[in-house]
Amino acid sequence: NNDWIGGAPYLLSNFPLDHVKRVEVIKGAGSALYGSNAYTGVINIITEMTNEASVSLGRQESIKLNGQFNSTFERVNLSGFASVEDDQGEHVSVYDPFTDNYEDTIDPYQTQLVYLKANWQDFEVNIHHQKNEGEHFYTLGFFSGDDNYLSMEQQSIRIKYQANLNENWLLKTQLFISHHQNELSGKIIPFPFETFIVGQVFEQDKGVELSLDYFAS
Repeated sequence: NNDWIGGAPYLLSNFPLDHVKRVEVIKGAGSALYGSNAYTGVINIITEMTNEASVSLGRQESIKLNGQFNSTFERVNLSGFASVEDDQGEHVSVYDPFTDNYEDTIDPYQTQLVYLKANWQDFEVNIHHQKNEGEHFYTLGFFSGDDNYLSMEQQSIRIKYQANLNENWLLKTQLFISHHQNELSGKIIPFPFETFIVGQVFEQDKGVELSLDYFAS
């Protein structure tokens, strides 16, 4: 979950289905297991990484590249997933109440996703990068499409260590750093009283977690 909004980040809206093994829908309160925002239900996305690659072509000059791998070298397991999508957008006519006219616009967007994972004995390393970028779109027909821009980006690195010290004690520790950045701009009032909105949100999270669990035999 994103610390800034307290829930799943908007980047999941373009999560590639090629990376999904199954989706679980858990109805009802689940805050005891999944946190304070899980009071009505949880959608759990189970991912997988196999050895395959694909290329997809579509309308609006769109292209999508996906690739994933999962291999073991001696005692080290390496897996990863990468996806790149570029869509030139669909030409649509949207009613603009400010001008009382229908405006022609397009909504091109680009997405990037890279996820790498390495396991060696009791160590695990995760590296994640994702970016969604869109422009020229209309929001509820009020924002001028030519001036609209939205970019959402996040990166993270996480190193985990977990080991059974004996039959009763379990040691778990991790180091992590994550970076989130959102940028947006748009015109909210047209000519002759042109008013623009521009904003940027930057969030960085760094930390160390250490726990020692005891299980009675």
